[in-house]
Amino acid sequence: MRNTVLLALVLIISIFTTSCSKDDNSSDFANTLNVKFVASVSQEHTNLTIPLEGTTIEFTNRANGNKNTVTLDKKGEATANLRVGNYNIIAKQTMSKQAFNQLIDASKSKEDKIEDDSITFTANIDNLAVNNADDIKIELQMNKTSQSGLILKQIFYAGSSLQDGSGYRDQFIEIYNNSAETKYVDGIMLVMLHNTTNRQANGPDDTSYLPTRQYDWTKATGNTGKGNLNNDYVYAKKVLRFPGTGTQYPIEAGKSMIIASTAIDHTKNFIIGKPSEFVDPNKTVDLSQADFDVYVLDYLQKEYGIDITQAKYRYNLNTLGIAKMEVLRVQQSDLAMRFATDDGILLVQLPKEVAVETFPTIKAPKNNDSTLCLRIPVEYVLDGVQIRHSKDSRVAPRKVPESIDRGSTFVPNGTYSSQSLLRKTKYKLKNGRRVLQDTDNSTEDFVVIEKPIVSKGEDSFTN
Repeated sequence: MRNTVLLALVLIISIFTTSCSKDDNSSDFANTLNVKFVASVSQEHTNLTIPLEGTTIEFTNRANGNKNTVTLDKKGEATANLRVGNYNIIAKQTMSKQAFNQLIDASKSKEDKIEDDSITFTANIDNLAVNNADDIKIELQMNKTSQSGLILKQIFYAGSSLQDGSGYRDQFIEIYNNSAETKYVDGIMLVMLHNTTNRQANGPDDTSYLPTRQYDWTKATGNTGKGNLNNDYVYAKKVLRFPGTGTQYPIEAGKSMIIASTAIDHTKNFIIGKPSEFVDPNKTVDLSQADFDVYVLDYLQKEYGIDITQAKYRYNLNTLGIAKMEVLRVQQSDLAMRFATDDGILLVQLPKEVAVETFPTIKAPKNNDSTLCLRIPVEYVLDGVQIRHSKDSRVAPRKVPESIDRGSTFVPNGTYSSQSLLRKTKYKLKNGRRVLQDTDNSTEDFVVIEKPIVSKGEDSFTN
């Protein structure tokens, strides 16, 4: 797929002369205007100085369908004779991969180089009226086609102190729209993967393991299908889905959403809603304004018939006024959304014609591992991050394929430390929107902050 970047075409239409058309005697088309086009590239999507020479401007008369084309000079200008009327205008500039990447090098820009053969800059306007001598300035915008789109911005998997924090109950994920257009989370799945543990990796050999000590999913009972069952699929132990019919839950460009384990103010006593001497507000966060949270007890009761009145479930609160993630898969032992210290976390979006209900449920290959996993094709993954243990001696085999995340990341102080992972800002555009670093290598893309930031505002970025 070619990359399409916004070109803002500023048309300064100067009317110099009026004359009679030689080829049309109709009074409707009698007047011909000498029009000057002046183009510029908007800085909303790129800070590079894009050469405009060679940009084509095609203008179509809406009345008779006649099309004409002019080409911009080095100044980004061109003139044309247009009859009075209304026009559709298309501007297009194409740069080769070599030319674009050389421009990045020459300007020492931090923008991503392209891998495709070319990159195209375009602008469109419909029904432009050209009918008087006034100068007309029009800035046209067209969204960049982004391969990144929705990404994981902040991952608070560590939780806070068990003594004077909120334990795992204040965990959350922040999802960011890294593209230039509004995205919708409706139907997108938040997924946590399953594979072998550190103990298994360092234990006796087993026929269910690959040489990497990850599971060999070809050994799982009933696991058949197209492609490579180890490389072309991921195996999810938890699957949560955003509700919505397609356009109910938008995230604007440069904005984010927070999905909380429990959307309450964790700096206060969650039972009486008042500050508690047992909670240090510096160690936890207020998640009462989260966009979504997760309530798993209905699913556990329905799927496993468990008694959700047991004391161990008392912390999974069914909050009021907060949108709920749909629970498609959790394990019987799960108490909440709860992330682990070696989790593989993904965002997955299925095509409209693909139903998650058609995906098979696969039991883990090892006999004494009863985990039931949903098998999901890797091709539907939007973003993913491999979390690893903070201690090298306890690092488990990776769960996220390297095609999604070539690295891994962690908070050095480990579980219940209040530390959080925050994606780096790559650069900030002139319109204020930040483009976050997304190299598919979480080792390079994230930094550690001492306490999570839930504001979603200016203070929630690295710079």
